[in-house]
Amino acid sequence: MLVSILDVFLKVLQYISANPNDDNPEKAKVHEYLTVLASVPRFNTLILFLSKPEKELSKEVWAQLGINDAAGVEDSKVRGVWRGIWG
Repeated sequence: MLVSILDVFLKVLQYISANPNDDNPEKAKVHEYLTVLASVPRFNTLILFLSKPEKELSKEVWAQLGINDAAGVEDSKVRGVWRGIWG
């Protein structure tokens, strides 16, 4: 299910990139969802079990938000959970 969510996020972000608009609240919402997911109990364990293509998808979503490595994630708790995708 996480992969489906990430796939939708990526498609939304790619659409936004291809069709720029001054007001893109969707980008902020995707970032907010990724941040909230990090607070789900044992979510970091789920990240550990993602396959390589699933981790690549996760990295693509973060890259569309302008974040290309764990250091780019401002919140240390969120960074700690998601850092597994950048291995």
